[in-house]
Amino acid sequence: MCLESTNSTVSDVYVFWLATLAELHDIITDRHNPMPNEVREDIRRIANFRWKGMIEQSPTADVYHAGFILDPRYRKSDILRHANANPLAIAPIRVNSSRQAPVATTNLPDPVRRAGQFLLDRLRIEYNDRKTPICGLREDEAVDLLKDQIGKYYQSEPPFDRPVTGDEGPREWWERLNQDRSYISQPIAQLATYLMGLTPNSMSDERTASYFTWQNSHLRGAQKVSTLVRMAQIKQFKKNQEPDARKIKRPTVKFRDLSSTLRLRQGGDLDLNVPVDGFQSEAGSVNRAEADDSEDEVDSNDDSDRAGGEENFDAWGARRTGQKYDHEPGDRFIAGDLANLQLHALRDLLSDSPLVAPKQTPPRRLQESDYTM
Repeated sequence: MCLESTNSTVSDVYVFWLATLAELHDIITDRHNPMPNEVREDIRRIANFRWKGMIEQSPTADVYHAGFILDPRYRKSDILRHANANPLAIAPIRVNSSRQAPVATTNLPDPVRRAGQFLLDRLRIEYNDRKTPICGLREDEAVDLLKDQIGKYYQSEPPFDRPVTGDEGPREWWERLNQDRSYISQPIAQLATYLMGLTPNSMSDERTASYFTWQNSHLRGAQKVSTLVRMAQIKQFKKNQEPDARKIKRPTVKFRDLSSTLRLRQGGDLDLNVPVDGFQSEAGSVNRAEADDSEDEVDSNDDSDRAGGEENFDAWGARRTGQKYDHEPGDRFIAGDLANLQLHALRDLLSDSPLVAPKQTPPRRLQESDYTM
């Protein structure tokens, strides 16, 4: 899934973050890599600083984490460490009324409990701030049901045992559950539908601005802003009313598949020497120097990555001292404490070539004694 797609979710952002860190971990730990240890540590510190700033310590950090936990595509994956709760733990139950399901204080893993706390905080906002009860449930009923449903969802118990099928994404999966307005799937279905409906990019705004530019040409420069807004609204309304508007295929392509995907869409061979943005040298190939300058040009007065004082660069271009990420650990990626960065599925997502899947242990041949307790 492209992160700039209007169909991307906060879960996709979380997964691509982990995939990026897994790729960095793969490069840094390569024994054939001549990179000095000081540079490896600087890379880890920078990545850890950005990870904590967006995923762990920002005001919206729990949004991405909860989105990943509530994505049914990754519910049984091995991405997160300690993902399995103790199967022998017996949870005490408390029955309040015939309308409520039993409330179980299950021994859930910490990542799942963190996502559950996020949902409880959203539920409090719905009842206390917005004054909008969910499906007619009282606040105490909704709280008890939500705690129980988080465990049921994670353990794939009914009604949360339905697999993700076809081109269905996490938003459609939860929307189908949200059609049931009873306490069996509420309030978690409505809260998760809200969460999966968040678009973690500004592409829709950029497309609308592009439409404004296209409409407000030099021949139509006297139009009012209100006219442009209404025309854009009519266009978007008509587009959403098309019969196939909601039947959108969501291919999950890897970066190594982009050239073949573009070739299929263009119906012919794709010349990779012809730049998309028009940056081309006299020889007919991409002028990479100009492209790099245009994309990576940084103002020399920009102090966004400085913590004071002049910077000290070594031969590899690493900033050695006086950085705001110097206090971050340089011996490991802190995301590796939560996720398995060596997982094949993560490393394959951004790999330039297909990775060979690890061989699975073949089933052993059963003996007669195996059927005896």
